Amino acid sequence: MFSGYVNPDGGISFLIITDRKRINGSYEAKFSSLDFFSGEITKFKSDDGAKNRKNIISYLGGKALSFSDGLKLKFDGYGHNCYRSFPFRLQVRAKNGDILVSKYLIYMRDTPRIRDVTSYCEMADGKDSFNESVESMYGSIVMLQDDTFVFFENGGNMILRLDKNLETKFKSKHLFIVNADVIDGIEKVLSKKGNLNFQSLNDAVADYLKILGKGE
Repeated sequence: MFSGYVNPDGGISFLIITDRKRINGSYEAKFSSLDFFSGEITKFKSDDGAKNRKNIISYLGGKALSFSDGLKLKFDGYGHNCYRSFPFRLQVRAKNGDILVSKYLIYMRDTPRIRDVTSYCEMADGKDSFNESVESMYGSIVMLQDDTFVFFENGGNMILRLDKNLETKFKSKHLFIVNADVIDGIEKVLSKKGNLNFQSLNDAVADYLKILGKGE
């Protein structure tokens, strides 16, 4: 589980809950701090993690930031009463608001998990769960001095450094950065076929990413 912070020297650290136990009705947690640039890990005692977090580091990360040339970086999307597989996308916009780049950050699991949904939602197809293989990631962003930026999942385990084209040098079989038009196009095809639901969309995106991962 991550939270991001700016150190007094200007570096970036991430606070990690390494262990959490329920004792006498309350939780006790152990913390470690990961320095983004050096990779150094500092362990905190369970009773002073919050104190260190409060006194020596300040919270970072926003949902909308600017590059040095005035281009805007933000997460586009919003929460829904009904579950959506891909509710948020990263976008780079011109000063006039035109969308220049729009991509999803998608995580693929080795093994699908059961995702509970509300059966009355339109795409639930009357079911209260489906097998989820892929999902879009959402978190906070912080700009660096070289016009790259760091994305980190709030409460997740992914940290990425990306450039203005929303590309990263980090490689993982679990991570895919996909143009929004591709995912939106898959959804439109399923809709035209009359087969758009949570399961069919998730399966179709997963199948596409498997092909993409093989370089086919």
